[in-house]
Amino acid sequence: MEPCCGPAGNRHAISFYRHPKLVSLESGEVVARWEDLDTGKQVGSMISGAKLPPLAIDVQHHRFAVAGPENVGVVQIDLAE
Repeated sequence: MEPCCGPAGNRHAISFYRHPKLVSLESGEVVARWEDLDTGKQVGSMISGAKLPPLAIDVQHHRFAVAGPENVGVVQIDLAE
């Protein structure tokens, strides 16, 4: 396992626009997506009209959770690529 600086390691980032996506920092390619989890359309850190669902990021265990209307979706990120 590579040293980690975030929940997706050093070579990937997570985008939460519309739904979570795992993005390669090297190529910009989306390498995984979770379209069943709605994470809203906010495009910046300032409060706008966009409503975000509650979410939590667990850097140590390489996972995140998104609360939906009926349940909570938990995604474990596999860093062993």
